[in-house]
Amino acid sequence: MNGVFNGSITICILFNTLLLSLDEYSYPMDHSYLKTLEALNEVLHWIFCVEMIIKLVGFGFKGYVQDKFNIFDGTVVLISVVEYILNELPNIDF
Repeated sequence: MNGVFNGSITICILFNTLLLSLDEYSYPMDHSYLKTLEALNEVLHWIFCVEMIIKLVGFGFKGYVQDKFNIFDGTVVLISVVEYILNELPNIDF
């Protein structure tokens, strides 16, 4: 419940929102621009994972899930972890 911690995470959320708005759907997209966005997104992904772990350790699981925002935040983080894992796997044809 530290103000600096919460403020830093809020700034990261706002920055992540800005990055998502910078994504372009034009073709062809500049390769260096795309790689920069991907790198920044990955850094933010790990920051949010660490935030979730810190809160889980600090509050415990029961304390963590008592706050509905934490449930939402944790769900988004878990979905992003699954996405990250799937992106790291080699292409699999079923």
